[in-house]
Amino acid sequence: MRNGVSHSDHLRCTMRFLLSSNRNSFAGMIHQINKIVPFCQIAVKLYRTSAIEDLLASNSSYPHMMELSDLIRLNQLVRGSISFAGFERWFDESSTSGQRTIIHTLSELAHQAGVNDDVFASAVRCADLSPDDSTVEHIRSLRQHDGMTTLRIYKWIESAPDTELRSHLRFFVSLFGTAEGRVFSKERAEWCNHWWHRDLLDDRVVQELLNDPRFYMTSMKDDARIKTVG
Repeated sequence: MRNGVSHSDHLRCTMRFLLSSNRNSFAGMIHQINKIVPFCQIAVKLYRTSAIEDLLASNSSYPHMMELSDLIRLNQLVRGSISFAGFERWFDESSTSGQRTIIHTLSELAHQAGVNDDVFASAVRCADLSPDDSTVEHIRSLRQHDGMTTLRIYKWIESAPDTELRSHLRFFVSLFGTAEGRVFSKERAEWCNHWWHRDLLDDRVVQELLNDPRFYMTSMKDDARIKTVG
């Protein structure tokens, strides 16, 4: 268990993220797994676990994978401070399927960053939500009684009426922004191995990521090279 979340759930969360950004590169996906999943020692053994096999088997029918440009946008909107207004505009511009994709991805990446009791409580405060907000209460009940799993959240959001999706957005934006913000604040170029921790507010960095088929192998340290050119 890590932060109250099982290894299997971390694997499911991580794999959905990797599958969304490395659709045609299993080798790249395995490389990234070795970098960001600390309890993975041998990629082949990890691939054979039920969590990975289930995801690979079901991926063709998983409708909520984000393109790289959207993953970048997601991270840009929480870099430094959380832009609730930015997420609301994006959400309102999206189709219903796209809205579910945004919420699913926020949930999955929040749990990849790490959600414990303190992160959860901080996210509620940051979102300026009351403790008895319906979304907060529902997620809290899952954590208390069923364990916080991204799979359960996924099923819940998939079954939610279209008209309720917007009411869930603010909490998940805050949860991701809070969890990711804590990780990012401690990140340093010397040990960073996450492409999404690069300077995504610099257009030069963003363009290189979008044009690099091996973007998933880059990290903070690669920004210096770009910024010293010219």
